[in-house]
Amino acid sequence: MQVLAKLRFLVLTVLPILGQTLETPRTTAIFHVGSRSVRPIIGMTGASHLGPAFYSDLDFASIAPDQRSAILVAGNQTRLTRNIQNADAIAIENAISSVDRILWSSDSGTAILFSSVSRQLQWLVDGQPSGVTKLPENARLLTSAFVGRTVATTENGRIYRITPDTAPVQIALLTNPTAATFDSEGLTLYLADSSTNEIVELHDTGNSPAQRTFLSAAQGIEDPVALLLAPDNATLYVAMKAPRAIVSYRTVDKTVLTRLPLDWTPSSFEALSPETFLLNPGAPIGEPLSVLVTRNGLAELFIPAGDAK
Repeated sequence: MQVLAKLRFLVLTVLPILGQTLETPRTTAIFHVGSRSVRPIIGMTGASHLGPAFYSDLDFASIAPDQRSAILVAGNQTRLTRNIQNADAIAIENAISSVDRILWSSDSGTAILFSSVSRQLQWLVDGQPSGVTKLPENARLLTSAFVGRTVATTENGRIYRITPDTAPVQIALLTNPTAATFDSEGLTLYLADSSTNEIVELHDTGNSPAQRTFLSAAQGIEDPVALLLAPDNATLYVAMKAPRAIVSYRTVDKTVLTRLPLDWTPSSFEALSPETFLLNPGAPIGEPLSVLVTRNGLAELFIPAGDAK
């Protein structure tokens, strides 16, 4: 049985941080947890700050790769906007409640809604919600492949493959999985295990996934919390919590390319553009946002958040 066959990695290719030109000004927005608002990033990479809120008093929000669409959660209402800079968000009928994690397809047409409170998962296709999938107790959403394929994990380490048309299928067992990422073809899944300090590779062999250790403590893995694979599959980026560092590995031979010490503790790779990623989206008010730039090596830049709402 081809457990991972024909999946494609969800590539979050969004617009650059105000990667504007004089002819085509563009705005990148984020959900700023500290101020509970969706706010634009104003200025160029390395010299930017957060502007006044587009939407405020939110429990959660997620910006689509097209940087126009967004899903906004406040109280018992979940809303969708197709123009984030205009106050035109409309309620999504029959959406699950308490959404606190969303994964998008690269064309921004499909979103996967997840609630860690109810452990429910729901596909949203062109603004229309699908049926609801109930996940096991303490389940967490890890990563997604194109057209709505997704992977979730429970507290005891079972890794499930879930599609819109099938029930959850267990494909692996780890000690404490903390992050995952697919390759660009959706055939290889990389999983981080913080208890064993390993990155596990799960590859579709045509019958069932073949699991093997890809990286371990011997290659410098320590407390991994987030994974990011370059679009060409050549470089794997690993965010490590305890040492506060990002390490990039060449996938063909597992060679360390760059080790970048950080000033702030990383928790995720939230795409702001193809080459910039927000590392600490949960930063409180007053703490700057830490941004990873992968162009020409690795660099950490900061966005002052201030206390504006």
